[in-house]
Amino acid sequence: MIKTFLLCFTMGLLITQTATAQNSASTIGMTHAFRIAQDCLDNRWESATCLKRISESTLVMASNYAATLKESRKLMESKKLEQHCAAATAAAKQEYPAYAMRSAYTECANAISDIAGATNITPDLSQYQLLVGAVQCLDKTTACLGIEQGLAQFR
Repeated sequence: MIKTFLLCFTMGLLITQTATAQNSASTIGMTHAFRIAQDCLDNRWESATCLKRISESTLVMASNYAATLKESRKLMESKKLEQHCAAATAAAKQEYPAYAMRSAYTECANAISDIAGATNITPDLSQYQLLVGAVQCLDKTTACLGIEQGLAQFR
């Protein structure tokens, strides 16, 4: 189960945030949402291509978040992030089974939630939502339908 520091998780929130915010994080989130929509919708969440897209998005988010933590002198939290999110980025370079990546994505999302709660420093929330949404869809939860409907707008 994913612990989440977001009060509300819907891809509609992702669309609202990315459409209204005028910063590079929003642009990055929208770019990854487009790629994930192209490669993961239509029950392709467990495909190697989809897992690669999720891992690419997670790599960018985790790298940027680690840099932000370091700039804020939160070095221990940055190390924790690196330790708990490294496996979640692995599918960007090599193929792994979906069950292994789901576990890695969950660990990363939980670590981010813990770090954000302890520091009040958050990652790019649109990319974090993509990660949590991917876990929901890999778990085949009922929330996946709403996530897919939100992502369909990026096709």
